[in-house]
Amino acid sequence: MFTQKQTINVKGKLMDFEYPKVMGILNITPDSFYDGGRYTTSESIKKRVKEIINEGADIIDAGGMSSRPGADIIDEKTEWNRLEKALDIIRNISAEIPVSVDTFRSNIAHQ
Repeated sequence: MFTQKQTINVKGKLMDFEYPKVMGILNITPDSFYDGGRYTTSESIKKRVKEIINEGADIIDAGGMSSRPGADIIDEKTEWNRLEKALDIIRNISAEIPVSVDTFRSNIAHQ
């Protein structure tokens, strides 16, 4: 039986999903339920991004708003300001690593 290879196009390059991929999480919220807001400064974000890459992640997932139960819903501008800073840092460290953005807002995802 012929099985088609599972891939997605990431900036013109095909990412193969024949084997599982590792996603490193970068929570850039002051009220993260997972890491307690450890990655809110430029230096801490740089350190975490380098750690994610050095540990072999295939993708970085960045979130600018906490999804923990009871978390406040922040405005779109605040979420984008957090993400923009982190995305700039990620791209300065590695322009090649794919980044997913954890958001429910279409305007944020589109940017």
